[in-house]
Amino acid sequence: AQYPNVLDKWDGTSDVSWYLGNEDEDTYHLSTAEAFAGFADLVNGTATISTFSGESVSIEQATFENKSIVLTSNVDLAQFDEDGNKISFAPIGSYAFKKEFKGTFDGNGYTISNLYQNGWELGSGLWDGDDCGLGLFGMVRNATIKNVVIDNASFPSECNLIGAIAGAAYGNCTFENITVSNTYMGNHSYYSGGLVGWASGNHKYINCDVTANTVISSQWGDFNNSNGGIIGGAGSSGTYYFEDCDVACVLDVYNDVTSAYGWYTYRNSGMIIGNTNHTQDIDGTVYAVAPNVTCKNVTVTYGSWANYHYCEFSSASYPWCRVEAGESTSAYGNARVSEYKDANGNVVVDDNHVHNEGEAHNELIVFDQLFGGPSGDRYCTYGNPSHEGVTVIYNNK
Repeated sequence: AQYPNVLDKWDGTSDVSWYLGNEDEDTYHLSTAEAFAGFADLVNGTATISTFSGESVSIEQATFENKSIVLTSNVDLAQFDEDGNKISFAPIGSYAFKKEFKGTFDGNGYTISNLYQNGWELGSGLWDGDDCGLGLFGMVRNATIKNVVIDNASFPSECNLIGAIAGAAYGNCTFENITVSNTYMGNHSYYSGGLVGWASGNHKYINCDVTANTVISSQWGDFNNSNGGIIGGAGSSGTYYFEDCDVACVLDVYNDVTSAYGWYTYRNSGMIIGNTNHTQDIDGTVYAVAPNVTCKNVTVTYGSWANYHYCEFSSASYPWCRVEAGESTSAYGNARVSEYKDANGNVVVDDNHVHNEGEAHNELIVFDQLFGGPSGDRYCTYGNPSHEGVTVIYNNK
């Protein structure tokens, strides 16, 4: 029986008692947030136990290969320090240190809420050492993740692979009956996806939803960012199957300042896969293609966020500035703009500034990509707006 109203709040400790002495079991049931934290410690190889003499003894790292982990309650992972700051819950598995989960995780229909992982705090930011995968799982291989809801998760970071379910996923993986809602991913480099940051191998995504209140964003300053509604970046030799999936998330992937439309981060982004790592040259223009992707009954919905406007300013070295506020700055606010002036030299105080006579107030750029491609020497490919088996709904026209 399932009891979806049961909620267990994490107290910041770790419990591995359910595992000790039961290492040969095939299935483990986790009923508390502390047991869930213990699960993370076991996969990460950081689990310890105190002896009668007070010594701390390490427990051997566990991959749970050919084993199942079953959640039996809703889990709230919110924790705060004495100053009220959020405390990061470490990913289950580590991309940096190749600690992999290789089993089956069955969320049993329950919700994991308030998962918070700060890339800098975890020592994986651009200036803070090894990069790692952020997400519920840091790294999985030949794994099955199913029947789970991720709600109100947050992954602020700078230089990581980020996915609400897995930062990186390798081998034969299945993701089934998964919902990601009310979640934020802010990455300045590498790959971010609604479910998986970097995918490589033969993957299936069945009945997976990424809701409209989920935001996947990146800063303009790195030309290699890739952001996807389901997968951030996919290995070119793998195969990817999507069935009964709904994607309606916000991709905040437009540069705040740019000198050429071809440089926009959105060329590396898509509502299904941000970077397929497959391209085709058609009459001298490079397009992203997805020959290794199969879709069946997939729906992609664009919201009003997919309309972006740019204005030109005389004081900017790259004069095109985005009107809407974005990931890196507020509207018009960027280090390349010394003063916010329009083309007539007037200081901008709101969106009602005027341009030269006959000049358009702004340029409208509409996001319309299911798949994006690699940047390639800073010049990006053009995305793919359609694919067999995908229904596209436009709420931004």
